Amino acid sequence: MDRRLVTVNLDNTDAGLMVDLSEEGMAVQALARIKPGASTSLQFELPDTANRIEARGTVVWVDAASGRAGIRFESLSEAAAGYLRKWLWLATQDRSVDKPVAAAPALQGSGSRAAEVAALQREITTQALGRDAALALIAQRVRSLTRADGTAIVLGDAKAMTCRASSGSAPPVGTDLHPESGLSGECVRTGVTVRSDDTEQDSRVNLEACRSINLRSALVVPLFARGSINGLVEVFYAAPRAFDGRDVLTLRRMADLISATLSGSAAMERKTPIQNASPMPSPAAKPAPPRSVPAIPPAPRIVSPDKIACQICGYANPPAARSCEKCRGPLSGGASARSSASPSAHSGETLPWLTLRLNASPRMMILIALLLLLMGIWGWQEYKAREANAARPVSTTSAIDPPARR
Repeated sequence: MDRRLVTVNLDNTDAGLMVDLSEEGMAVQALARIKPGASTSLQFELPDTANRIEARGTVVWVDAASGRAGIRFESLSEAAAGYLRKWLWLATQDRSVDKPVAAAPALQGSGSRAAEVAALQREITTQALGRDAALALIAQRVRSLTRADGTAIVLGDAKAMTCRASSGSAPPVGTDLHPESGLSGECVRTGVTVRSDDTEQDSRVNLEACRSINLRSALVVPLFARGSINGLVEVFYAAPRAFDGRDVLTLRRMADLISATLSGSAAMERKTPIQNASPMPSPAAKPAPPRSVPAIPPAPRIVSPDKIACQICGYANPPAARSCEKCRGPLSGGASARSSASPSAHSGETLPWLTLRLNASPRMMILIALLLLLMGIWGWQEYKAREANAARPVSTTSAIDPPARR
């Protein structure tokens, strides 16, 4: 059945997808929880035909991990058994010669809905719609595909929810919902699809409220995020029994699309501030003012033992000259500079280690002074103690003389 999409109505309350089919029974991918041993009614259409099969069966096995279940036919009419036997024989022949199978009208309807959901997902991604715009578009498409009179998408937790998108006869955006009772409350408690074919005969709903908004049938599907319910998708009809299993399947697909859209929007909201944030300088981070370095005059350059060069024009002046004879500029130190100049002065380099700079704060100087004072006091006490020990006489008689006898 991998090439076909067949919807199976289960007890007129749930739906599933056909996985396998034989003369004795069928396997379905259930959209809701099915208990082993339960009795259920079945309605489905055979692929490639217009034959509708109605039967009753018993659930003989359930795979809780995958949601699949096996149903054995208990009651099947002769006409339905003949249609089923003929279809199985034709399906075997088609597989043997590998012929393409034409889609039936019912199958085309299911396929077109799946294509609509896929196209809607591409549209949301291509247009890069925000969360609210995407939810509003999904609400409109859900109402159109399921032929509903109203659609609402509510988000929140098990205590409080708020309508985020609506279309048609539905609560307006911003309406608060308390999912403590009714169909919404049951959907939040159970985590499965909840449907009401006729509110006039359903004890779970508030009959007066349903009559006030002309609600006769409804369908509620949960939204999941990280294993917990974070919202609901609800469709409303003014007529009883206005939806079928294909509408349930379509709404489940839309619920998956909404969950994916919400997850993508949350990821973009977490990522956008980091990518789009422009680096702003911190108010406290101000550029440090330039440090004022004291100007150190260069040492005079001596060109010969009896000449001294001017630092401005380079003219060689006699050693006793105080100013340059050419540019009248002052000479640094005159003859005394020549005698005190180091060998490194010939290269024009300065020796920073010759200059001692104290860059300590007053508090540091006070601490150093206190430390030196304490060290002086301690040293003075040690000195006095040693003098006292040296001046003290040592008695040696008690160690030499024996004790007196009695």
